[in-house]
Amino acid sequence: FGIQAPATGTSYGGMYIRTDGDTARPFYGYRAGTHSAWTYLDGTTGDWRVNNGGDRLTITDNGFVGIGTTSPTAGLEIVAAGGNAINITQTGTGWCANMQVPASNAANGIYAATYGGGYAASFEAHNTNTTATLNLFKNGGPALRCISTLSTGGTAATDCVVAVVGGTDSEPGGGGFIVVGSVVGAN
Repeated sequence: FGIQAPATGTSYGGMYIRTDGDTARPFYGYRAGTHSAWTYLDGTTGDWRVNNGGDRLTITDNGFVGIGTTSPTAGLEIVAAGGNAINITQTGTGWCANMQVPASNAANGIYAATYGGGYAASFEAHNTNTTATLNLFKNGGPALRCISTLSTGGTAATDCVVAVVGGTDSEPGGGGFIVVGSVVGAN
C-alpha cells in the first residue's frame, strides 16, 4: 500500500479521511495480534485523540495538549494515575527544563502546590557533597523571599539575599524564622 501525491512547495500531500456527519469520528486504526490502537478526530469537540486501551492523548482545537486527560485546561496537562507524571533526562549539556517569563509579563516561572502529604517541591543532588542542591541567582532584588502568611503585608528589603516577610519573629534565645546554632546559646 503506498500513497504518492503530486504536491510541491508547501502543499499538502498524503491521505485524507472524511466523514459526512458533524459528530462522527474519522479514524485510522492499527492492530498487531491482540493489540489495537487508533487515532481519530472527535467531530463533536474538534479534538484529535490517540486511543491505546483508552483515550491517552488529546489535542484540542485550541491547541491544548492533554496526556491522561481528555479535557486539558493548559498548554500541556499531564494526569498520571501512578508513578511520576513526568521524567526528564538530559544526557548532554544545558538544562533539563528552562522556563522563562518575558520581561513585559508578570507570570510566575514555576508554581508548585500540594494538597496532600507530600512536599510542594523536592530537590536532590548526587554529584559530590560540595555540590549545592539548589542555586538561587539574584538579579536586582531578594534571591529568596519567605512569606509566612497568605497576607503579604510586609515589604522585604531589596538589598538582602534572604528576606522573611510577614509574621512575628521570636527572641533569638527562643527560636524564630531562621535559627543558627542552639536556641539556648548564641544565634
